[in-house]
Amino acid sequence: MSSSPPSDPTPPPSHGGWGHAPSDEPGPVGPASPGGAGGPVRPVAPAGPVGPIGPGAAGTVVAPVPVVQLGPGERWAGLVVAGVGRRIAALAIDVVLSVAVLYGTLFAAVLVVPDPAVEAWAVPTAFFSAELAWLAGLGVAVGLVGRTPGMALLGLRVVHDSDPRRTVGVGRALLRGLVVFPLGLAWIWLLLLLLSATSLDPTGRRRGWHDRAARSQVLDVRRGADPVADPSWRAPDDRPVLVRLA
Repeated sequence: MSSSPPSDPTPPPSHGGWGHAPSDEPGPVGPASPGGAGGPVRPVAPAGPVGPIGPGAAGTVVAPVPVVQLGPGERWAGLVVAGVGRRIAALAIDVVLSVAVLYGTLFAAVLVVPDPAVEAWAVPTAFFSAELAWLAGLGVAVGLVGRTPGMALLGLRVVHDSDPRRTVGVGRALLRGLVVFPLGLAWIWLLLLLLSATSLDPTGRRRGWHDRAARSQVLDVRRGADPVADPSWRAPDDRPVLVRLA
């Protein structure tokens, strides 16, 4: 009488809350069903602690990030990489607001300081002080809540690349801003910075140089989950946790 071979007690490897297991299946994931579950999806490990995102490490997102197709009004149960178009639009909103704040400060200073001798130094001082205060405020906002006004209006959030349940913190957010600010002095460089999010990121996560410096990931929380706003969120165990939209 033959006996069945003993089962292997070794548990399957975990890929963390961010990642999904490698697969030889090519092509995009989708289309999504109304319930949010995709079509033929790559296998994922059970939800667990969120690991770092980096090629080759346990708990990582397999590159490139898979693509899903969602219908109107559908949301992905996992995380959705923010599109470059929406990121540029959010930046444009922030630029418009910053111009309004700065030139509003400039005109107010001109009206408040009628003396030309004082105006020569007081108005530029007020202008640059307002600019620094605005930029610092944006950095603090990104560090604490993961959003600028433009991002909030368009449903984007900046999270830490090793744990989407938390933001990057004020220090990393200011570092992120320091990478953007010098390039932003010339619009062509700022445009190249944003385009680098797609052209120079082979993982499909659309991270620019400023994101890599601050270890940040920009998410579309209108079409996907928002772990910062919902700390009880857990990575789905039946589909890739981080995707791009078709």
